[in-house]
Amino acid sequence: MWAAEKGAHEPTVTVIIPAYNEAGSIEATVRNKLTQNYPPDKLDVIVVSDESEDGTDEIVTGIGDPRVRLIRRRWGT
Repeated sequence: MWAAEKGAHEPTVTVIIPAYNEAGSIEATVRNKLTQNYPPDKLDVIVVSDESEDGTDEIVTGIGDPRVRLIRRRWGT
């Protein structure tokens, strides 16, 4: 059998992190995902904030990495 060249086919991976008032840990959690041994151009992180009131949203947007997106969930939607 033929062996595939390493890295020849690695799918894009999106990590979804649910968050509610996670200011104390969200930055470390997101940065941990960004430093995985995976091609950076094939890795995205989405944080879904459930109306956090402790600055979680601001911390996520402050990470400043284009691979990180924030979705703000609003009650009733």
